[in-house]
Amino acid sequence: METIALAPPLPESPYPGIKSFRFLDQQIFVSREEDTWNLLSNVLIYRGVLLYGDSGSGKSSLVNAGLIPAALKENFIAHRLRVQPQLGKEIKVERIPIETEDKPPYLPSVFVTENSDDDKHLNLEISIAEFQARLLKLKELAPGKPRPILIFDQFEEFITLFEEALRSGSEADIEKPPIASQQAILQIIGSFIEDETVPVKILFVFREDYLAKLDPLFKACPQLLNQYLRLLPPRVEEAEQIIRAPFVDEELRKKFLKGFLNRNRQEISPELAQAVAQQLQERSDTRFINLSELQIVCWKLWESVDPGKYFEEKDRDIQKVLEDYWSDVLKKLGDLYEPAVALLGHMVTASNTRNIISEPDLKAREIELDPKQIDAALKALVARKLVRREPRNKIYFYEIASEFLVPWIEQKRAARLAELRARELAAEARNKLRESEQEKRYLRIGGAVLALLLLVAVGAAIVAFYQRRVAKKALATSITIQQALENQKNWSGNIIRLLNEITSHDANVRLNAVNGLIAMDWQGQLPRDLVPVILAVSSNDDNADVSKAASYFFYLAARQTNSDVTVSILKYAETNTALADARNLAPRVYIQLASDQQRGRADNIAAELKKNGFTVPGFELVDSRHAPKTNQLRYYKSADENSTEDPSIDKVLELLNTTDRQRWSKVALPATAKVGAGHFELWFARDSLESDGTLSLRFEDEQGNQIYPATFKVSLTSSRKAILRSKNSSLVDAPAGRYSLVVQVPGYQIYRDDIQITAAQDTTETVPLRAR
Repeated sequence: METIALAPPLPESPYPGIKSFRFLDQQIFVSREEDTWNLLSNVLIYRGVLLYGDSGSGKSSLVNAGLIPAALKENFIAHRLRVQPQLGKEIKVERIPIETEDKPPYLPSVFVTENSDDDKHLNLEISIAEFQARLLKLKELAPGKPRPILIFDQFEEFITLFEEALRSGSEADIEKPPIASQQAILQIIGSFIEDETVPVKILFVFREDYLAKLDPLFKACPQLLNQYLRLLPPRVEEAEQIIRAPFVDEELRKKFLKGFLNRNRQEISPELAQAVAQQLQERSDTRFINLSELQIVCWKLWESVDPGKYFEEKDRDIQKVLEDYWSDVLKKLGDLYEPAVALLGHMVTASNTRNIISEPDLKAREIELDPKQIDAALKALVARKLVRREPRNKIYFYEIASEFLVPWIEQKRAARLAELRARELAAEARNKLRESEQEKRYLRIGGAVLALLLLVAVGAAIVAFYQRRVAKKALATSITIQQALENQKNWSGNIIRLLNEITSHDANVRLNAVNGLIAMDWQGQLPRDLVPVILAVSSNDDNADVSKAASYFFYLAARQTNSDVTVSILKYAETNTALADARNLAPRVYIQLASDQQRGRADNIAAELKKNGFTVPGFELVDSRHAPKTNQLRYYKSADENSTEDPSIDKVLELLNTTDRQRWSKVALPATAKVGAGHFELWFARDSLESDGTLSLRFEDEQGNQIYPATFKVSLTSSRKAILRSKNSSLVDAPAGRYSLVVQVPGYQIYRDDIQITAAQDTTETVPLRAR
């Protein structure tokens, strides 16, 4: 049997960053061995196979660095294809480089004649007729020759690209391409899946949310629905192995560390990898890794001269590493930076969650931006994978790509809103100044008239003493009003000057401006509407003295959290460690509610806390799934191991138990440099808790006899994407709900079923075992 033997290529970089793993990266592609085997097994057994999963679950990486190398060992040659709505160019063939990225040599292809001009190109486009003709020739393939696997990557484009083409085309084109091309592609692909005389395998790779929309494919080939692999991201426990993978093999380690990009690099140490992995575990609600984010963090660390030092500069916070990367991406947008920030702000809700928003809504909310600017900014955000775009009913909807983006976008949005508010206030001040100048001119004329009347009265000598007193009083009033207007002018001018100076490039000018605003507040001359604006602009200043001076405004803003803008600015300001001194000035209690019904209790607690000198910002409503089972008073431990517990903790607990009359308990959180003493969080428990149900598995052989396998795996996946796993246990406890059950027993076919688990009840599932 003829096979293609290739030595594993050396990757060009230890981490792909935002890109998927490629064929070249197979040596650093780890923690996917089981998924690779499951996918390859399906491909070996069936002519057509589905591979789907959520965006970012690693589908393309699994195909490129997992399946394709494994398929070569089984005497298969992979072909990566895409579909497109272009007449005569319906199939795009993407060659697979085997030594260097985007350059020949490539893996062989049945769609290219060896040593031809086409063989030198990375990509080529062929008609559906040529595609069919090339595959029909495979009937003449000699025994033992490598057989092709056709991998239709990003097959959701079978829906999205053709819908977009319909949307942009004229009515006259509707009965022509792209509908005709789409139907022809479907018909020919379906025919090859059914025709076993053609030695070919077909793999469809697409996002899981397009499963229902691919119904035309499943109507043509219904068996595909039972021939699939649903891919989940790696679990957080595997993060450390993924981070260290490029430096385990000595040959790879030497390649990456010696002279990459003309300078030596330092590897990500085991200690640093463990710190990053641990942080991912703490932050993940689903216990899965976002692969793109992990690779971005690894790339930023490795790209730095000293990864450990760089991580320390970012406060050992992967959120800040990601924000550093995204900030660099935004800066490269040039003139589209401002529109991009504005659009991202609409993709986060007031409660700091991702918001799916349509393109018409985006344009309606940003009427000051040119529609062409919005289109260009959205296109740039999608291209850089900050935002996902999805067509629904001929309308595009947009969503940020990751939950990690939410705090960073909230920070950008708060700064932008503060800047817009500053501009509005400055404009109002300028308008008042113009009005005062106009009134001053009128008063000057009035004063002149009064003076003339007084002269006439005196000259005539017929005005009584009383009239002279009235005239003098009127003249004095005129002078007083003119002086007041002059003072108003000076005050407005001073406000405008200081607001302009807090954005100066000169740090000394910014510091003097902040101190000038503080002095105005001492004199009772600073409008409190300006406080959150000043805080947003100055609290995160690069100059430590300016940032420290701006901390004066932190608690002024905390007392007026009556708007979303102010709350956002406070949250943004609190991330700045330069405000540590300000945060320690007075104890502060944040209240997290599990439901709106708890607001009455929270109001009573807040009122009592304020009476006792505590600051209580606005309440926050959290997802009840994240709420604890019991009412909790959370506080941060002191970084000093020898320090005693803050006595105010017991004071707060006593106030809670006497005011709320429900049981509250203390929960200590690890010490952090970001939060000063006196910072507390009240977490209300869920109003009601359903007890878990129990799933009991009964295994039967093909004759219906009960058997007891020694080794097996059980996984339950809910509609919320949460997954429960069990190993070698036929009893699984899980919350009530609908689940997708998968049971894997070595030597037997994988068992799948949809089940319902009821609270406080036992559910028995019979698992028939069929030998592979």
